[in-house]
Amino acid sequence: MYFPYLRSNTNEVLAVYELAPKLAKSGLVVPLFNVVNANDVFASRVKRIIEEGHKVCVIANTAPFDQRGELYDLLDELEANFAGLVLPGFELIADTSDSAVRDFAKRFAQRQTVIVHRKQSAIADLRASLKGLVKPAVHVYFEDCLPGAKAHAAPSIGDVIVKDGFAKKLKNGLYPPQSQFSTYLDAYLGAGYLGFGDFAAIGDHYKVGGGKASNVALHLTERLNGKMVCNHFVSDDAYVDSHIHFQYEDALDKLKGYVGNPIKKIFGTTGVINGYLGDPGFHGLGLPKRWSLKHNLEMIEGFLLARGAKPFI
Repeated sequence: MYFPYLRSNTNEVLAVYELAPKLAKSGLVVPLFNVVNANDVFASRVKRIIEEGHKVCVIANTAPFDQRGELYDLLDELEANFAGLVLPGFELIADTSDSAVRDFAKRFAQRQTVIVHRKQSAIADLRASLKGLVKPAVHVYFEDCLPGAKAHAAPSIGDVIVKDGFAKKLKNGLYPPQSQFSTYLDAYLGAGYLGFGDFAAIGDHYKVGGGKASNVALHLTERLNGKMVCNHFVSDDAYVDSHIHFQYEDALDKLKGYVGNPIKKIFGTTGVINGYLGDPGFHGLGLPKRWSLKHNLEMIEGFLLARGAKPFI
């Protein structure tokens, strides 16, 4: 199974929503939503996703502290109306308190939960902290906190490993045409996991707003010669001082040239066909991120389906 780690911002949530009718059929993709803002917009979009039968995990304790009560209530409401489709998640970091874990386990004792080991926790006995859960949790491990994080010995319905395989550069102009996209797609079962995750072609970074881009870079993942890579289509330096839509058009022309005409089979996703190729206009840089994410989600699901993978939750 595939557990992409996503933020609750507009384009990442809408990428899942737009694919929900398709992805829900296999049940092989379960997004892990880090809740940046638990506002009404996020709540309504999550509801629209699960109305399509798509299962998601909402990491409740990543929301701002003053929003967590309302978010917990939302998870209860969604369970009452769409049983089993929203998995309450709890993210462990270095200073996570034992009492917070115990409160979570008590609140969602009857639910299928997800424990995300983002950083190795200082909790001495995590097994005891989680004993309130009736069902064993799914345990999701960030690669950087292994092997230590697995010493807790708490019951698990299945373990998942997450790695940020996106080779981020400090500036868009520094991206090469192609870089390795490190992932456990081919290795998670052999490593003893029932699922894997990553941050798709967006990487593990988040900031609100930002300055003017020196270059526009569009990113598309691809399986090439038996390995996963990320293609980077970067506008030429000649456009640095031009309006951003000229930079975007230059990067888009490079993307179109690479995916081919007729299009290469691996790029036959709605993210590419309906997005990059179907909408040539410039609508800001958030929408291309959504299209790249949709492509990655569809592509990974396709690989898993071809291998006969089955969901374990």
